Amino acid sequence: MGGYDTAYRNYTDEWNGSSWAAQSGMPGSYLTGWYDGCAFGRSSNDAGSGAGYRYNYSAQSKEYNGSSWSMAGTMNTGRQSACGAGESTNAAFIGGGYNGSLITSTEEYNGSSWATANNMIYTTYVSNAMGSLNDGMQVGGQTAGSDSQSCSEYNGTNWSAGGNLTMTAGYLCVSFGETVATAHAVGSSGNDDAHDAYNGSSWSTATGMSVGHHAGGGGGGDASGFVASGLTGGAATLTNTYEEWP
Repeated sequence: MGGYDTAYRNYTDEWNGSSWAAQSGMPGSYLTGWYDGCAFGRSSNDAGSGAGYRYNYSAQSKEYNGSSWSMAGTMNTGRQSACGAGESTNAAFIGGGYNGSLITSTEEYNGSSWATANNMIYTTYVSNAMGSLNDGMQVGGQTAGSDSQSCSEYNGTNWSAGGNLTMTAGYLCVSFGETVATAHAVGSSGNDDAHDAYNGSSWSTATGMSVGHHAGGGGGGDASGFVASGLTGGAATLTNTYEEWP
């Protein structure tokens, strides 16, 4: 959903297990394009996105029901480049990001409104997130102009430090997994084909991607994950590559 090629886009694509198909675009008048937002939900019939950017740091969020998008609850803090995850539009979180300065605030979504939660322990942006509202993780990113290997775990109330990535830089990596104990992180600005796997306490190097790319989208679980689109070749080239794990 959303993204940027030569302009901000409101595109939506769905995967049916064998092919991709274009679907209804995201709403928003002149805010039609949706760049650097984050996604949540485990089904194309119950998905959402928030904290995107188009001329401003957005507090908007949007929901997708499998055929069309609708405007959803307004976040308390507008931002871009945040991380977000959750099992459905009724149980999601978004944390960190940037709105002129780096922020650590976390917000939770119940399907109708956003509520402020406890702050993240790391001040990061362009990081990624995976898991559920009560068993989620923030992965990598950038802080104060430096690539970060740090990760933090979220239990629905508090953030705590997780193990550090083994990949050289976690900036613009993609993550997937349904629980913290089955998390994966792939690709980064420093190592396009990197792949790390998490066991609940530490990361280890896993099989690299066939075609390295970062800054794309990802989803699924330990036994059925995917990474799609993004940048390859040191952020030089856009790619529509799609890969599945395992």
